[in-house]
Amino acid sequence: VLVTGGPNKYEGHELKGVHANLGIHKSQFDKSWTYMEKACHDLKVPAALLPEVKTVFYASEKDVVTKH
Repeated sequence: VLVTGGPNKYEGHELKGVHANLGIHKSQFDKSWTYMEKACHDLKVPAALLPEVKTVFYASEKDVVTKH
């Protein structure tokens, strides 16, 4: 949300703790990016913004992927 100009206040749980016991594989994380990319396209997020969105998305990989 931050990358697209949305609000920057988040008061939820930390990603690492929430995803720790879910056993998420890298391939599943990568697939979730394809859904995010399609959603951005469907919502007409400017294409020039997608590399930045992808960078922010993949910055969370170390906290979400627990199976390699």
